Amino acid sequence: MNKGKKILIRGEAVYDGSLSPPKKADVLVENGIITRVEPRNTGNISGDFQVIEAKLVCPGFIDIHRHADVAAFADPAFPSRRNFGKTELLQGITTTVAGNCGLSPVPGDHPWQGEYYSYLEPVTGPISAEPGDLHKFGSFKNYRDALEKSALPINLGFLAGTGSIRTAVKGFSREPFSPGEMSQAKHYIEKAYENGALGLSIGLIYQPDCHSSLEELIDLVSTRPKTILCAHLRGEGSSLLHSIE
Repeated sequence: MNKGKKILIRGEAVYDGSLSPPKKADVLVENGIITRVEPRNTGNISGDFQVIEAKLVCPGFIDIHRHADVAAFADPAFPSRRNFGKTELLQGITTTVAGNCGLSPVPGDHPWQGEYYSYLEPVTGPISAEPGDLHKFGSFKNYRDALEKSALPINLGFLAGTGSIRTAVKGFSREPFSPGEMSQAKHYIEKAYENGALGLSIGLIYQPDCHSSLEELIDLVSTRPKTILCAHLRGEGSSLLHSIE
């Protein structure tokens, strides 16, 4: 929304988020903030403003599952990173959450970085090996700082992916964590929370999370009790019911 302008949205059907039936209303926006909502055509709102006639007005949608970890950083060199936010806004999405399925480019400060970024490409899009990108994705702090410096067209939050953390600790190994490796993984999780992670995500069907035992996952999650936890099932075919259990 263009700040500095007064905009009057004349809505035929206005949903205010309270679960009440829609109503005809005038919505006044000043400096990007809704300041008044009045019944339609009462004359209670006056002044000099841009008028938008709208059939439907509602709060922005929140998409809690998107793989926009890299797309959020505009880069003309990559088609998948040219138009972040435009498609979302056309769907009414004003907030989205990245870092799902245990898969994210952070942390990226480890020996398996190039191999893991290649593995992520079908999900997140390509991550270049240029120093700028490596700086963005090396640590949770760098990633958070880069997001704050970007002119994001929508709000974006992120989860800490346990698959990415496991890779940072021991690559694609099938072996369980040693006590020292578990301590290192928990350190990454704490750093994620310190830098704004909303919670944890697990990709039980994907490498390397698929090698984690239930006991190991419980130990990881216990790093921060009462956290948000999002999980991708271990199986979607003949193992579906077992995976749900």
